[in-house]
Amino acid sequence: YIQDEDVAQENMDRIVDDGVLSHGSDSSHHSELQEQKTESEIEEQVSDAKPVIYLEHRDLFKTYTFDFQKALQRRQEAMKKYSYPYSTDGVDKRHNLSLQEFYDVYDGKWPVIITDVIPSWPAFNWSTQTLQQKYGEARVAMTTFNIKGLKTVKGSKEGYSVPLGMFMEHLNYSREDSWTYVQDEVFLAQFPELRAQVLDTIYTKEDFFNLFPKPIRPWDCLLL
Repeated sequence: YIQDEDVAQENMDRIVDDGVLSHGSDSSHHSELQEQKTESEIEEQVSDAKPVIYLEHRDLFKTYTFDFQKALQRRQEAMKKYSYPYSTDGVDKRHNLSLQEFYDVYDGKWPVIITDVIPSWPAFNWSTQTLQQKYGEARVAMTTFNIKGLKTVKGSKEGYSVPLGMFMEHLNYSREDSWTYVQDEVFLAQFPELRAQVLDTIYTKEDFFNLFPKPIRPWDCLLL
């Protein structure tokens, strides 16, 4: 909601005159006006007051649109710097990938599978048996997906909270038209000893999630 300064000041003066806000220049007058109104009336006026965003700041509120074509052009130019036979219609599998090449060719431009990172993690040695024995009672977010008998390929999807052990017992029950999977952002955060086994990498040190306030910051690691 954007107002110019004159309209914004006019609205502010109206609110002050109604006894909702005060600039502090006449606190006694402000107190008298407040006494004439009930608390519910004041709360209603405050809740109805629209936020003021001055015109000079409106550029900060424009919708951001990612230009994939420009990103693709930058990727194609960067590919000339390296000798790797990049795929232009599939996903490369890479090892010993330098951080600079990752930024130039893949980051925000094209997917890539980096094959020599996870094998060095302690989490690489996890097994279904170990997780079931130690964490089988812990609940996880499980999703069921079913397209059997449906006319649309979108299928039906439902979410449940179930013990991890129960999910693992049904891992082999999936079919081509019906399956279940776990996608849980909270599970690893509940068990720091597990989260500590998922190590940082040079490719993920730039973490823009940290720009979010902590109460709404997305989790950076999930059980899938």
